[in-house]
Amino acid sequence: MLKINLSSTWEGRLIGFAARVRGIYATALTKILLDGGFEIAQPSSDVATRFSLKNSLMHFELDIRDRTDRQGVESLGLLDAQESFRALIRERLNDAIVRVRSSTIPESHAMDIELPSDSKKTLDEIRINIAPTVRRHHYLKACGGAVSASVDMAESLLGRGYNPQKVERTLKETIESEFPLEDDPLRIERVNLDGEITCSTGTILSLEETRLEVRIGEVPLGLKRSLGIAEVCDYAIVTTDPQRWLVDVSCYSKSQRVQGRMIYLATPPELYPYGSQPQLHPELSPLPSIRWIDLGVEAISRQNGQLEVTGLDRLIEYERRVMITEALVKTAKEKLDEALGSLRG
Repeated sequence: MLKINLSSTWEGRLIGFAARVRGIYATALTKILLDGGFEIAQPSSDVATRFSLKNSLMHFELDIRDRTDRQGVESLGLLDAQESFRALIRERLNDAIVRVRSSTIPESHAMDIELPSDSKKTLDEIRINIAPTVRRHHYLKACGGAVSASVDMAESLLGRGYNPQKVERTLKETIESEFPLEDDPLRIERVNLDGEITCSTGTILSLEETRLEVRIGEVPLGLKRSLGIAEVCDYAIVTTDPQRWLVDVSCYSKSQRVQGRMIYLATPPELYPYGSQPQLHPELSPLPSIRWIDLGVEAISRQNGQLEVTGLDRLIEYERRVMITEALVKTAKEKLDEALGSLRG
C-alpha cells in the first residue's frame, strides 16, 4: 500500500489517506470518509456516479468491507488511517462499537465495527441525501435474502420517479410474509461488547414491530445464577422494546410465581427473518432471530426485594478504551434510571 504524506490536517484530523469501500454500507460510509478528508480508491460504479469520482485512485491505505453477517464492517489498513477512520465513526455514529483485531498482514491493523440499530438509522439519513433510499434501508439490506432483493427493486423504482409512498407501501406488503408471527419459534441472539454471542430459543407470545414477548422454556443457568435462584425455573419471559433500550427478563415457577426479575441495557433489538448470522453458523437451523447488543449493565430484583446494579463501571471502562462513545454511556445511564424505576414500581 502507498503511504501518502500526512502533513496537512482538516479540522485537526490527518488527511491524505485513501480508502476502498465495498458492501451495503458503502454509500453512507463514503460520504463520511469524504467529509473527513479521505480520498476514495477503486469506487464501485454506483459510488463513482453518486459522488462524481472521475479520477479513480488505485492505491489505498484502508480497505473497508461488510462483515460476513452484515452487522457492521471490517477495516484493514495502516494504523494512522485506522485511527482517523475510528475518529470519524465515533463522531458520527453514537452507538457504534469498535473492536481492534489482530492482523496477519505486516504493517496492517484490523478493526471490527459493529453497527447497531441507531447507527444503521443514521447511515440511512446520510444515504437518503445521496441516492434513492427506502426507510430502514441498511437494516433491511442486512436481513439478506428476499428482503434485501426487494429493497433493491423498490429503490430502482424510486430512482425512476415512482411515488415514494406507493413504493414504501408495496415494499412493506412484499416483505411482511418473510417475518415471523406469534407462536413461531425465535432465536434470541445476545451480543456482548466484545462480540461474543449467547443464543437461546423461545416462542413468540406477542409481536409489534420489534417490541415483543418471548417465552423461553429452558432458563439459562447463567441467568438463574445472576438472579440467585436455587430452585427449578419452569420458564422465563423476555420482553424487548426498541424505544426503551431495555430487555426485561422474568423467571417463573410452575405455579406462575415470579422467582426473579432482571432488566439489562441493550441497543434497540432488530428482528431478522432468516437469522442474523446464517453464513457464520450454517450448523444452526434457519430460525428467525431477534438480535441486540448487550451493554453489560444489569438491574436485578431478587426474591427478597433487594435491587442490585452491576456492570456500569465496566461500561465506562469500554468508553475509556475508545471502544464505545461517551454518548452511548450517557444513554445507558439514562436508561438505567428507567430500569430502576420500573423495578421499584
